[in-house]
Amino acid sequence: MEYFDEKTISGNIKLIRNTDGELFIKKSISKEYVEIYTRLKTLQNKNVVGIYDILPDKNGQYAVIEEFADGVSIYDAAQKRSFSPEEIRLFAAEICSGVSALHSLGIIHRDITYNNVIITKYGEIKLLDFDISRLYKKDSKADTVIMGTPGFAAPEQYGFLQSGETADIYAVGALMAFMLEHCDGAAKGSELSYIAQKCMKFQPELRYKSADSLRKAILSADKRHSTKIGNLAKISYYVIIFLTFVPPVFSSDSINKPLFLLEAFGIYIFPVMLFSNEWDWQKHFPELKYARKPIKYITLSLIYFLVIMCIIILEAIRWSNR
Repeated sequence: MEYFDEKTISGNIKLIRNTDGELFIKKSISKEYVEIYTRLKTLQNKNVVGIYDILPDKNGQYAVIEEFADGVSIYDAAQKRSFSPEEIRLFAAEICSGVSALHSLGIIHRDITYNNVIITKYGEIKLLDFDISRLYKKDSKADTVIMGTPGFAAPEQYGFLQSGETADIYAVGALMAFMLEHCDGAAKGSELSYIAQKCMKFQPELRYKSADSLRKAILSADKRHSTKIGNLAKISYYVIIFLTFVPPVFSSDSINKPLFLLEAFGIYIFPVMLFSNEWDWQKHFPELKYARKPIKYITLSLIYFLVIMCIIILEAIRWSNR
């Protein structure tokens, strides 16, 4: 496959385009990282950027062609808006999925930070930047090179012990703590907060043993009572609307059944589905899902207004044809 330079993002990282017009990232790596990237090339996990090619150059260096994750970092997202507890839960679970996939290949990321986790325009999480990753060595007692980002690097990355799977778990906990600081819900003292604190224990043996066990803990954490009550109220509302409108329609011959049901749906059910993000429909419109709250709710209100206007027009047409 032939690639063409699009623009330079930083010193050794370029945005490139192939002959089909698809965008990729091209970056230079040293020979010592070839084995890591060779393993990554075999990995197919939606939460880890894909590695497509490893190309040697004339200077004894290598160039890696990897997936272009189109989106914003956790850090950039936090500067524009706050996260909901449910978003933190889902994001953290997806991060764990990516970390677990890396660990299955014997790769320790060692730099899971708010800058190296991307929320794509489709609302998915992508782990990237393996520039200080290492392969876990069973008999090693400590890392040979001390690396990591302050605030996210586990204590063992500063020479105390060898950084293993629990070092990445520490970083996931630090990232969860960061998102909880930018949470628009009741985060302090929540179960998610407790999970983050456990991840960040000084002694590795006191943390979660694996990314999979951490992911299970995150997904099984109790949701806020208000969410449960809200779901129960929503279902009850749907049942009441169904019992109110559907039986009379089918017991009367004087009603235009399809039009009546369409109007009932538009007036009574559609707004609930619209504003409560039923079936997570907003994931298909990430610009709306991650917009600031005033913009988001003004947009949703305009959508509902347009639906009501369509219903009024349909009613006007129906009455004019009588």
